[in-house]
Amino acid sequence: MAKHKYIDKTNRDDKYILFTRTIDLIYKNFSDKKLLSGISKTTMEGLLIGVAKNLDYLEAISQEDFQRKFIQLRQSAPYSVQNLAVGLLQKGKVISRLDEAIQIFGDK
Repeated sequence: MAKHKYIDKTNRDDKYILFTRTIDLIYKNFSDKKLLSGISKTTMEGLLIGVAKNLDYLEAISQEDFQRKFIQLRQSAPYSVQNLAVGLLQKGKVISRLDEAIQIFGDK
C-alpha cells in the first residue's frame, strides 16, 4: 500500500471515477434498500470489488439480474456465516472471497 500513497493526479482521478461509477451502479440497482440492510463489511467489500471489476458488463444488465447476482454472492460458500465466523483475515480466505465476488458479478 505504501507504493500507492503518493499516486499521480491521473491515477487518482481514474480511481475516483471507478469508485463513483461503482457506488452509483450499486445505488441504482438497489431501489429496495432491504437487500443491503444488515450486510457485513466483508460482504460489502465483495460487492464493491465484484462490481468494480465488472462495471461495463453490469451497467448493461437489468436491475433484477444485478440483484440476483448479489443474492448469489450472499449465498456463496466464501460468504457463508460459517466461513465468515472464523479466520476472516486469513490471506487465502480473503483471496477466495474476492475471487468469488469477481466471478459472480462477471459475465457468465
